[in-house]
Amino acid sequence: MGACLGRFYGEVIEVVFPGLAVLPCAYSIVGGAAVNSGVTRAVSTAIIVFELTGEMTVVLPVLISTTCAVATANALMPSIYEQMLRLRGLPFMSPVKRRNDSKLDPKL
Repeated sequence: MGACLGRFYGEVIEVVFPGLAVLPCAYSIVGGAAVNSGVTRAVSTAIIVFELTGEMTVVLPVLISTTCAVATANALMPSIYEQMLRLRGLPFMSPVKRRNDSKLDPKL
């Protein structure tokens, strides 16, 4: 889905701005990586994309899109894997609560 939308967006940009050197396949790579990382909540998808494609020209767009996708997905709803565990009634780790580090003694 993300690769299709990315490719479509790249093709539209290429038609609207014919003077630019736009590669629609690069938009496809970025879109696919963003959707995959948003669903799996793993920024490591970017590294998998680099290894599979060998395209180092899209390093920055892929890293930015995967980071934004994971942040957006985390803000909107819990992970699909957590939902599956809850539906099946299986135990899972709850979020770790942060402690107040200001009360710690710095001499320790």
